[in-house]
Amino acid sequence: MATEGRNDHVTYYGPWAWIGGFLIAFLIIYLMFSIADGFS
Repeated sequence: MATEGRNDHVTYYGPWAWIGGFLIAFLIIYLMFSIADGFS
C-alpha cells in the first residue's frame, strides 16, 4: 500500500488541503487583526 510505514496526509488529500489550511489560518489571523483594529 504505502512505501513508508506511516499514513501521509498529502497522499490522501493532495497539496490542496495543505494550501487550504494555510489560507484558512491566514484568514482567521487577518480577521482577528481587522476586528482589533476596528475595521479601520
